[in-house]
Amino acid sequence: MDWLKKAQEAVEGVGRQASKQAEILSLHNEIGKRENELERQYAEAGRRARELVRARQLLDDEVRVIIERTKKLDAEIMDLRRQIHELEKGEGGGGESQGRKCPQCGESVAEASGFCESCGAKLT
Repeated sequence: MDWLKKAQEAVEGVGRQASKQAEILSLHNEIGKRENELERQYAEAGRRARELVRARQLLDDEVRVIIERTKKLDAEIMDLRRQIHELEKGEGGGGESQGRKCPQCGESVAEASGFCESCGAKLT
């Protein structure tokens, strides 16, 4: 019966890991969405700034609003990355990420990972 209990615990552990990985992937997806929106906001700010330079005007309220949006998006991205970091370092998170480091940011990553869960860099 002891082997049955160990097998059941192993299956439960795999389930917890799969759930955790799904949550991490979801957070990476949210980061990607916000980074895309951030790029759109930067492009809009650049277009508006170019118009202002051509018109020889200073920054207006429209550009200030865009800049505030980029600050908010940056903060949201940092919060999502913090959540990922907490998930990785949380319960059971320390063991599976040992042995390999991301060449981009230096964080420990799981051997089977195809990308860094901290910075998103593709791993080879």
